Amino acid sequence: MSGGRYLVSFNAETRKQTGRAAGDEVEIEIDPDR
Repeated sequence: MSGGRYLVSFNAETRKQTGRAAGDEVEIEIDPDR
């Protein structure tokens, strides 16, 4: 947790496949029951 936010990292290959860059903000939903 950093500044009241949770940080989730994605490796370079995942960023490349999704068209994202390091530092991009994304909104995700995590289902702890899965």
